[in-house]
Amino acid sequence: LVVLAVLTDEKGLSPADETTYRTLVGKLRQDSANVVSLQDFLSSPEVREVLSSKDKKAWYLPIALAGHAGSAEGGVAFQNASKLIKQTMAGSTLVAHLAGPAATAADLSAISERDMHVIEIGTGIMVLLILLIVYRNPLTLVMPLITIGISLVTAQGVLAGLAELGLGVSSQTM
Repeated sequence: LVVLAVLTDEKGLSPADETTYRTLVGKLRQDSANVVSLQDFLSSPEVREVLSSKDKKAWYLPIALAGHAGSAEGGVAFQNASKLIKQTMAGSTLVAHLAGPAATAADLSAISERDMHVIEIGTGIMVLLILLIVYRNPLTLVMPLITIGISLVTAQGVLAGLAELGLGVSSQTM
């Protein structure tokens, strides 16, 4: 799992920024539980030009994290590494931006979780409106909802019982 930390200073990189960069690299190297390796220009000065922007306002820090894309271990490693990066950058003139597959997956997950409640509420309202239009009577509208609720609870209980018996009906029951 790879993430690219882009460290920027719009006023131009300074010796103070390099001190912050050194601190960040040191902390990332100490975090062996989450960080597998990183490519920095401190340990390999010959790559400094490649890992620096042409306008001297950004440094790139490729970081290999533990785990694979989509795995729980990879997600935890990304969260811990990004938290460490943000904490280290706090109070400095450097701003950290994260890019790469791990950052994209984390952003998509955060957006999905944030929007899920809106989608659920919208779906509920639409179903109630459709049922109200079809049945035209609130009492008649409640009957299908009660039937669906009883069926759902019964089905969940049956599936849970089958899973307890070792009959994997789906990946969720296993």
